[in-house]
Amino acid sequence: EIERDDVGTSITLHLKELPEGEAGAADFTQEWTLRETVRRYSDFVEYPIRMEVERTETPTDDEGKQIEGAEPVTRTEVVTLNSQKPLWTRPKSEITEDEHKEFYRHLCHDWNDPLDSIHFRAEGTTEYTALLYLPTQKRPGLFDPNEAKSQVQLYVRRVFITADCEELMPVWLRFIPGIVDSSDLPLNVSRETLQHARQLGAIQKRLTKKVIDAFGGLLNNRREEYDAFWTEFGPVIKEGLYYDDEHREALAPVCLFQSTREAGEGESSWTSLAEYLERAADDQEAIYVLSAPDIESARRSPHLEAFAKRGIEVLLLTDHVDEFVLQRLTEFEGKPLRSVAMGESDLDTDEEKQEREKAAEEHAELLKAIQEQLTEHVSEVRFTGRLEDSPALLVSSEHDLAPHMKRAMEAAGQPTMGMGTQRTLELNPQHALVGKLEGLLADDPKRFGDYCQLLLAQAFLAEGSPVPDPAKFGRLVTELMSR
Repeated sequence: EIERDDVGTSITLHLKELPEGEAGAADFTQEWTLRETVRRYSDFVEYPIRMEVERTETPTDDEGKQIEGAEPVTRTEVVTLNSQKPLWTRPKSEITEDEHKEFYRHLCHDWNDPLDSIHFRAEGTTEYTALLYLPTQKRPGLFDPNEAKSQVQLYVRRVFITADCEELMPVWLRFIPGIVDSSDLPLNVSRETLQHARQLGAIQKRLTKKVIDAFGGLLNNRREEYDAFWTEFGPVIKEGLYYDDEHREALAPVCLFQSTREAGEGESSWTSLAEYLERAADDQEAIYVLSAPDIESARRSPHLEAFAKRGIEVLLLTDHVDEFVLQRLTEFEGKPLRSVAMGESDLDTDEEKQEREKAAEEHAELLKAIQEQLTEHVSEVRFTGRLEDSPALLVSSEHDLAPHMKRAMEAAGQPTMGMGTQRTLELNPQHALVGKLEGLLADDPKRFGDYCQLLLAQAFLAEGSPVPDPAKFGRLVTELMSR
């Protein structure tokens, strides 16, 4: 028992002296070490954490100027180290926009204003408060696999636990910063026990739904801002269409895509799947898509010619994740998503199909001869109804990987065996080049073989792929120009 002037408890820590030159150990006799420790772990604890600090100052006169020759004076003052301002504990209606901006900067060290905030309190079996923000610009390293960590901090009764709680937010929402303050978890929770905490699964499910709902609100009410937001974060959000089976159906309506539609003045260049279907004809059987390495290559693709003639809109998919998304997002509102560059074309009428079959019979010898010349690169040569102006194009089978994705994966050292077999070369039966090739087949077999190689190289270039033999292609073009 002791006697003291105030109520309370004193705890004295005896610190071991640091060996000289030892690195990596924090010196808790230093003011900045204590300040940083309190700020990191207990900034929002509701009780003030105070510390005596010494300040050495030179005396000043009445005008605030330092007195010449005066000795510095050391004084002690008590400062409060924690802010005690947990914004998330206050009612949502009482928090101003400026307070949200200030807290967002404190939380994320981002000097841009947040696009929107998501603030709610859950009660019942699992009690917690969540405050999340939608940023306006992506941070560096967003697509770095080593940096793919959650940005949601976990607190337990205002005490900081961890800055990147992976169990609170799925990987495809890793750009969403925020705070979850739980009342149910123990204060001594560790990363290991977090992985097995059933409450966190329920929290993540609710947070994900709230974020998707926020996307939908922006899409419907603040379209211009959502377009800019999607330009920054769309490729990451679409990862959810591939990874998240539980939320794929809810996520698909808020995803945006570029398309062949020419946007009018004041209209968005982005379109949702629902908007695409609103513009489609009632008898259109599918949502048509084209995967390409970039938007310029997509718009120039010969695969679009027949669709443009018929006035059918095609979605243009240019993000790396899109190719994988098509494996999981196979339909929307009962309409299948179908690639215009894979499999057989379904645009022709019965009459057009009969005409094409008749042309194939008439030119069977030509098609066979072209395939023999190009057997190293194509598995079949056939006539098509996809083309209007171009002489030829390359088509993959329905389950193959797009050529640009296959090249990207190979460049990254990832296995691609079985993801892309030999392609099909489709010819425009109405193009004048078909008749020219038929004449060369009869009169000049050597030039016929060279022209088949040029035709194949042209088809590769049209889809944005490198030609199989650039040196040979250059030589053949030079000889053609010389003639």
